Amino acid sequence: MRKLSETYKTFRRLKFPKTPTNDILDDIFTDLVQYDSHVAGSVDKLLKGKAIKSTDLYFDIGLEKRIQEFISQAKNQDDLKNAETYLQYLDNLRELIRVAEAAK
Repeated sequence: MRKLSETYKTFRRLKFPKTPTNDILDDIFTDLVQYDSHVAGSVDKLLKGKAIKSTDLYFDIGLEKRIQEFISQAKNQDDLKNAETYLQYLDNLRELIRVAEAAK
């Protein structure tokens, strides 16, 4: 649990990506916000010694694919940069989930 606690503290210090101006990217951003809240809530429960369902911690491959698809079709540098930032943040969530799974 110590590793999870340290990883979670580090994760919480990360700056959340900024809101986009692109409508499609805004939908992805909204899903990322919701997914981030879900994962953080599950990890917080684990750290407090509460049980969580085995399905509570999962990596959202669908969200990752949507971001990657957007990146491959981005029309301007601002949108591309935002999407790449979202993908990096999602990778940080993946690492947090990996450590949480190992701590169960």
